Amino acid sequence: MAELISALETGAAAVVLTSEGAEWAATSRSFAAVLGAQPDWSDLPLIVMPRLARGGPRRLPDVLASAVLLPSVPHEEALLTAVQGALRRRQRQYRVADHLARISRANHELSDTVHAKDESLAMLAHELRNPLSALQTASRLLGSDKATPMTLNLASDVVGRQVAQMARLLDDLLDVTRIRLNRLELRKEYCEMALIVRSAVEATQPLMDAKAHTLSVEVPEQKIEIVADPARLSQVISNLLANSARYTEPSGRIELRLWQDGPEVAIEVRDNGIGIPPESLNAVFGMFAQLPAARPRAKAGLGIGLALVRGIVELHGGTVRAFSEGENRGSVFTVRLPTAAPGGTQTTALAGASAPAPLSSSNILLADDDADAREVLAALLRIEGHNVHLAKNGAEALKIASERSLDVLILDVAMPGMSGYEVARHLRANGLVSQSTRLIALTGWTRAADRSDALEAGFNHHLKKPVDVEALKKLLSAQSS
Repeated sequence: MAELISALETGAAAVVLTSEGAEWAATSRSFAAVLGAQPDWSDLPLIVMPRLARGGPRRLPDVLASAVLLPSVPHEEALLTAVQGALRRRQRQYRVADHLARISRANHELSDTVHAKDESLAMLAHELRNPLSALQTASRLLGSDKATPMTLNLASDVVGRQVAQMARLLDDLLDVTRIRLNRLELRKEYCEMALIVRSAVEATQPLMDAKAHTLSVEVPEQKIEIVADPARLSQVISNLLANSARYTEPSGRIELRLWQDGPEVAIEVRDNGIGIPPESLNAVFGMFAQLPAARPRAKAGLGIGLALVRGIVELHGGTVRAFSEGENRGSVFTVRLPTAAPGGTQTTALAGASAPAPLSSSNILLADDDADAREVLAALLRIEGHNVHLAKNGAEALKIASERSLDVLILDVAMPGMSGYEVARHLRANGLVSQSTRLIALTGWTRAADRSDALEAGFNHHLKKPVDVEALKKLLSAQSS
């Protein structure tokens, strides 16, 4: 009977016991133990042909209580029917088992995701508190009557750096969400990879310097050109470099290499950092992914940088792979992108119906319901020599625009009552501003649909918050001599 016990342990569909087998099963502790150890979903079908005794069949022991009873010498059809019924019953049980297993896996995945999001929210709070703390201290310095010019310059630099850091965090979160919803806009053009690499290196050089890393960059002499979104590819390379910088101990070595590999462009970032366990090589590209060993060493990051890399690369039709020989053995990330013939389309800044005239000093209307944002931006524009009129809502903006000759209107699109879009439409439709008047949309929304809405409403440009002051200055002084 050892074979029967082995078959039960490995998963039998049903058991048919003759009279002799029934007598053995009734007294076998091993048989009873196997039946008793079944999972909750399982009820192994038993078909028993007991030996008949005087007065009818013997009473079956508890271990066989759920069995289907047949005569000791059953009719062939009866036996076949009983076996088929048992197999159907067992099949239904396995379907239930599969369903329960799927539910269990989904619950585990959900639990892991919730846990990862909880940790990432905690990290986000930490990441935001750091720049907020610096900003709070800088604001006190800027408001101190004892501050020296050197101190004021220091505080001003701190404000600029920390606002940029917060903006990057928010942009990354928004970009990952757009990728997951398939709404990330690619603004493709025919571009040179060497320039994209240079831009990425410049963006991450401060992080390299802060950790005293040695960064070597290898770019071939011949041009490598590709149809792609240069800003997004620069973001990919920057994120890979930043990832290596964070997860490499100070004074480490990081290598960036670009080359043409047949019909593909290859980009490799190699470091001598903390490495990646083999089982985690694919997991590092998941949302909110951070290796346990990496958290105390990285001291930063939300675990979304590599997810963003993978999303952008795949939108370009490429692949990204991670390789590591193990913990403390460094990591290698390789991106491969298809080359393409010239002719990729480019989505540029919003353009109005006619080319705006160059501006050096302008009459500007700034409308924003956020008083602090409105007053600070106005002060900056006035320092640059512009004459600035202020409105705290859409109705005020319309009134001022109808009474004054304006060169530029900077409108927050999310003002209560009358939105910036509505103001722009009304101004253009009713001729309250000339065709050469520049309308600049100011918003925290940066989806492709938001830019399209701004263009449809009559805006010339679309700037996201926090305002990139240099970008705004270029818009105001474009083509000026």
